[in-house]
Amino acid sequence: MKTIIDLSVEIGTWAQTNFGNTPVTNLLVRNHRDEINNEALAGRVVELNWIAPLWGMGEEIGEFAKQTDGRNFFNDAESIDAIADIGVYFCDYLNRRDMGYEGIAFSKQPIVEPTVMLSKAYGDLLHVELKRAQRIRGMDGVEQFKGAHRLACENLYSTLQFLANGFAGKKIESLIDEVFQKVVSKRDWKKNSQTG
Repeated sequence: MKTIIDLSVEIGTWAQTNFGNTPVTNLLVRNHRDEINNEALAGRVVELNWIAPLWGMGEEIGEFAKQTDGRNFFNDAESIDAIADIGVYFCDYLNRRDMGYEGIAFSKQPIVEPTVMLSKAYGDLLHVELKRAQRIRGMDGVEQFKGAHRLACENLYSTLQFLANGFAGKKIESLIDEVFQKVVSKRDWKKNSQTG
């Protein structure tokens, strides 16, 4: 069976081919207070790189939440697909972040409502990334950041593992690989930007 790192490399290669570093032009929105600054930045390209799959995980967590609507629906295709898609984005994120987590470990998670559990784990990862960008709460040092980041990734991985087992009766790696091989890898977003 492929490991989460094996899948990260495979999915990362596919994502890089389809999306590159996700350049975005005119990311800033004009507002009345900062019009001069926005004009100076208009037309500049920002590369989202690892931020794009981080946002993708959030999008799929929203899909999962809509599907489960706070209830524990196990074995329904839409919830399972959302879990797998979160896993695909997580693999792309790990590959793009390139933190070298070869032996990413499973950590115990308290059992709570699935959407709450997933939101907490995702929120922890966002917290670490945001505090690193702000250089506060101990995230200004590389080693502190790496330790907190690895823990956040392990918590998200463990949550996905728990949900994949509960919803599909499978390991998350198997679920990600299945959805990636059958659906995601067949998409070519460069040829068709609407349906891949």
